[in-house]
Amino acid sequence: KFLHTIAKNISAMAYSNYCVKQNNGALKMDIVSSAETTRKIEEIADNNIRAIAGLNEKFGKLAEIADECVKEVKATNETIKVIQDIAMNTRILGFNASIEASRAKESGKGFGVIAQEVRTLADTSKNSADKIQSKMKSISSFVTQIDDCAKESMELLRMGSEDTNSLKQILSDIAK
Repeated sequence: KFLHTIAKNISAMAYSNYCVKQNNGALKMDIVSSAETTRKIEEIADNNIRAIAGLNEKFGKLAEIADECVKEVKATNETIKVIQDIAMNTRILGFNASIEASRAKESGKGFGVIAQEVRTLADTSKNSADKIQSKMKSISSFVTQIDDCAKESMELLRMGSEDTNSLKQILSDIAK
């Protein structure tokens, strides 16, 4: 029984060695194939990191442009306020001219018509400036939304880049 058990164990070991030798080539091919696949994935991760960096740079420029647009809108609003002030002063000037024209009675009638036209132009200028100001507020709101979206996108890209770098490190460790 003892010799039978030893013979059985030797036979099992010999068969195992035979199987390992037969499968060793396939196992080596699987290891090589896995390493190649890992290298390809690392290459894709590198490309992804470069693409994310490029997108991050573009969104950074977009945020800078949006900030500049906000500054320009604010400067335009200041100019609109000047136009509104000029329109108000012109209206007052036209009103005062109308008063003086009415004091001049018959000889001031022509001047009264001109004074009325000056007030009408002042009102038209103020209304136009008000419309421009309203549009500039709308544009400013849109630019602010663009700026916020660009900054949020930059944060998402930063997180994606970190995750891709972590993935690349894990793949590098697996390849080793």
